[in-house]
Amino acid sequence: MSTPSLRLSVCLPTRLPLVDARQTIDNARDLSLRYPFEVIVSDNSEDEGKAEELRALNAGRFRYLRSAASGALDNWHSALRHAEGEFACFLSDDDLLIALPGFDGDDFDAPPGAVGIRPTMALYTDSAGIYGQSSFDIPETRAVDRIRSYFRKNGGANTTLFSCFRREAIYDLLTGIQAHHPTKGGYSDWSWVLGLVSSGPLVSNPHLLYVYNNRNWSTAEDVVRNTRRTFHDAGLPEEAAQILLPLTVLDAFGTICRESSPIPLDEKREAGLFAVSVYFDAFVARLGDAAFTRDFAPDRLDLAREMAREAVEPRDKLAASLLLADEWLPGSHEAYTRYYGETLTRGALRGV
Repeated sequence: MSTPSLRLSVCLPTRLPLVDARQTIDNARDLSLRYPFEVIVSDNSEDEGKAEELRALNAGRFRYLRSAASGALDNWHSALRHAEGEFACFLSDDDLLIALPGFDGDDFDAPPGAVGIRPTMALYTDSAGIYGQSSFDIPETRAVDRIRSYFRKNGGANTTLFSCFRREAIYDLLTGIQAHHPTKGGYSDWSWVLGLVSSGPLVSNPHLLYVYNNRNWSTAEDVVRNTRRTFHDAGLPEEAAQILLPLTVLDAFGTICRESSPIPLDEKREAGLFAVSVYFDAFVARLGDAAFTRDFAPDRLDLAREMAREAVEPRDKLAASLLLADEWLPGSHEAYTRYYGETLTRGALRGV
């Protein structure tokens, strides 16, 4: 049971050495001392010195937990399972959550039906400092309009994932992924955002600032290298990064049309198929980029271009994405079919 006065659970999955994570942990702990927020540190670093020092801080609304999680999603889920706040926010162990002047922790809330509260987001690198600030809400009534708004305002970036979502909403979404997703890969976090945004409006709180350390993703080379690494970390071949967009097609449809989303079936289908087209069309556009296709095996490139020509309707694009996934990752067709059967609202695939 949640404590009514406990507004926010700051979930902090950590694996960095304490010297690198200390600023983030101290920042979060300070929030728990000043506001009705709790902090759950879930540590899978296997660093005994770190564990000893942080365990000594256990008091009040600060909780340190040792985690046996083998991967990032496992550790996120580990932290979230212990959360009790009305809202939950994930803080990576090199990021900061800052209460700006005018912030009122006691009044930290969202209207009924809203899925969460979006802080002002800012990117950070050591060389550039804080840059790329954005503050916006996503107030639209219909799910497909919220997704359109998200793409327009955030360019489809995944930083909105670090908003303060209603705990039940993000818990249900991540629990379904943890239990049933074919790979549980961190590369699918774009689709997590779509699943949450589709399920309700987001309101903004300009007095809460989330500073996202973008040091690993700030150049084109970083993006290529780290995208491959996320596939490697999921136990997949790095070449699967070539079909990141078709996999996002499959994952976005799954998160938007999940059973635990509170929106009506027709809204789920409309929003899910819209996202299918956005990501598949982006993949088709990239097939014309020689630098992108340079490392494709010839037979796979031929298949991808054939799928691009033939897939016109959203349902065809979803089917094409399944075929492409199965080519790069044999068994994916069956695995995604099973995943959909476990998690989708009944009728979501009718006519698709």
